[in-house]
Order: sequence, then C-alpha cells, then structure tokens
Amino acid sequence: MTAPKWVGLQDVEASHREAPRTFSIPRSDQRSGLKPGDVVKLIFEADRPSERGFTAERMWVQVLEAGSSGYVGALDNQPSFLSNLQPGDRVPFGPQHVAALQSSPSGLELPLQQFAMVSRGTAEAGAWPVEAQRHPADTPESSGWVVRCEGPEASDVIRILVGDLIKQFRVLDSVLDEPVGTKWVWDADRAEYVLQPDGGA
Repeated sequence: MTAPKWVGLQDVEASHREAPRTFSIPRSDQRSGLKPGDVVKLIFEADRPSERGFTAERMWVQVLEAGSSGYVGALDNQPSFLSNLQPGDRVPFGPQHVAALQSSPSGLELPLQQFAMVSRGTAEAGAWPVEAQRHPADTPESSGWVVRCEGPEASDVIRILVGDLIKQFRVLDSVLDEPVGTKWVWDADRAEYVLQPDGGA
C-alpha cells in the first residue's frame, strides 16, 4: 500500500466557527498580517488515513512571500506520513489556513501559572466569557486579567489559574497574552475577541 499524500489544507477558520470553545486559532488581524520570516502552523490534510488512523498532519511553515492574494511558505517540518511533502517545499496558503503562530505578536507569553479574576458563572457554570481586560497586577501571583460573562453574575468574581481557564475556553489563548491596558470583547459575528479602543474606557 502506498503512503497517504497531501491533498489540501484545512480551513481552520471554518473549524473554529463550528467550535470556538475548543478549537482556537489566532485572531483575524494576526492571520492577515503575516510577513516574511513569520512561522505558522498549518493542518495538511491527507487523501486517506495513515496506518495509525491520522487524516492530517499539523506542521510549521515559514512565510516566504506575503501579498494581497495570500501567502507562500516553506515547509519547516519533516512529515511523519505524508509521502509527497519534504522540508523546504513551497506551500501556498491563506489566512483561513493559519492554525497557530510560533511566537506571539505581542512579545508576551500566556501567564498560565498566574491567576485571573473570573466571573463565577464562567469559572463554575461555563457561561461564555464576553469580556477580558488586563489591569496592572497587584501581586506576583496575579496576571491582572479580569474575565467576565454577561448578566447579573458578571461582578461575582473568583480567582482561577489562567491555564485552567484556557482549558475550559481554549479561545481565550487568542487574547490572554496581550498587555496591560487592553480590553477585549467577544464579537459573535466574527467569532473572535475584538480590541476596544483605549482599553474600553
């Protein structure tokens, strides 16, 4: 039996819209603003499952060209089962294919081991986090993030590790590496968090 071959790239934007809570991707401004030298993760779909049942490979690609019609990158991984791809192969792709960024455009890391103040309805009942705002941290253990849901429970906040919060709402990793002074509000039509001018003031 011949090995599976690469036949296309997954439209991760569509996958994210179907399941934003569990399938997170970079924000649209980040996916549309790539430049040569950036490294992104794409999902390469196979024409049939591998021997272990995999139907796609997630691999890194370095951006070579960026233009109005999309991007061209060079594969920066050795495929594990796709037979028609090799490191350095040129790969055309668009913003809708970018599943992850190798480094955060903000230059900051997710504060996974620090705490956020989170609406009890979100932390304990799974209410959707509609707003995230980062304040100056008052202790070394604090990230400064305040994450709220809608409704009367929004102001009843409890402390939760950022890493545990992201496990509940994977989409929050698209904003919780942003700096102090920023405020993000969920836009259901765009299925992403949108930056509010002047921190929402």
